Amino acid sequence: MSPTLPHELDEINYSPGVAELIDPDDLLDAEAVADLLGLASSSVISVYRKRYEDFPKPRVEKGRCRLWLRGDVEGWTAKQP
Repeated sequence: MSPTLPHELDEINYSPGVAELIDPDDLLDAEAVADLLGLASSSVISVYRKRYEDFPKPRVEKGRCRLWLRGDVEGWTAKQP
């Protein structure tokens, strides 16, 4: 049986039984992801999420807030041709 999460955590990508410490400095918003990818606008991130099935999922999704882990984005970028 999965643990019950507090309501405020229900939209965070949570894996029961798996704990991962994440440095808050390694979390990127859409603007920072766009900068890392060399994109002119953070609005392109939503296009990337639809276009590339393997584009990293945000580690945090709460309302309109989405945060990616820097290592996930850098790893994805390294695999691109």
